[in-house]
This record gives sequence, C-alpha cells and structure tokens, in this order.
Amino acid sequence: MEFLRLLRERLPPAAFDAVRLTNGLILLFVLAAPLERLFAARPHKLLRRQFWTDVAYYYLSSLLPNRLLIPMLAALAVALRYGGIVVAHPWAGTWPAWIRFPAAMLVAEIGFYWGHRSMHAVGFLWRFHAVHHSAAEMDWLVNTRAHPVDLVFTRLCGYAPLYALGLAQPA
Repeated sequence: MEFLRLLRERLPPAAFDAVRLTNGLILLFVLAAPLERLFAARPHKLLRRQFWTDVAYYYLSSLLPNRLLIPMLAALAVALRYGGIVVAHPWAGTWPAWIRFPAAMLVAEIGFYWGHRSMHAVGFLWRFHAVHHSAAEMDWLVNTRAHPVDLVFTRLCGYAPLYALGLAQPA
C-alpha cells in the first residue's frame, strides 16, 4: 500500500489511473482466464483475434466516460439545486442508509436498463452501441468493448434519477 501511496503522490492523476487499471487488468486476467479455459463452452486461444483491441477498449471505457460524466452530473446537480426543479431530495436525504442504498440500487438499475434498451431501440444510439456487439469471439474481456457515448448515455440514464430523487447526496 505504501508503494501505491507514493505512486499517487508522484504521478499525474491520469498516469496513476493507468497504473491502477493495469493492475486491475492483470488481476482480471489471472482470475478469469483460467476459469474460462476450464469452463468455456467454445475453447479459444488465450490471445484471440481482437484481444488487443479489447485491451484498448478496457482502458478507453475505464478512463474517458467518467471524465465526461463529471461535468454533466455536476451541471445536473446545480440545475436541480438552484434551477427551481422540484425533486424528492428533501425527504429521500433523511432516509437511513439501509433504506437509501437498496432504493438507490433499484432506481439506478432501472435507469441503466432503460438506457441500454434505448441503445438497442433508437437508430442513432444503436450506432454507438453496435461497437459492444461487434466482437467476433467472446471471452472475459469483450464486455469492456463499448463506445464512450454508449457508456456515458447509459450511465446518465442510471445516475440522473438518483440525483433527481435525492439518492445521490451524502448521508
């Protein structure tokens, strides 16, 4: 842990994120690749075609969407707070954590579902979501293959109701 603290202090935030993500990728590989070799419905090579493309998507989908979401969610929070928009936050913010957490999970999951469903149903959005369905072979890494617009839109669909209902504010 001392090593990570030193890295965080000495590296720019984006470089530290890349190191953190690389560690996560290695951990996923160590855990998922052997399980997939043992239980795969259709065995394939460890370094299949498009493996490096999916590694690139892993980094892109981990770094870019959150950086795009921060200003959008901040603007939403300001608009909800000062824009005269009626939201439920005065009462939802008083709920105990054991109620707020499952309520937030339910609300966010419903939003993510409808965001994802919209990506399939709306032609303009499908163009971005089609990247996720473009893999020729499936393995543990393919799930990270997604266009940043797809990820941002789907996450906004889950996070916006949390903000509007007051479930995203600190306890």
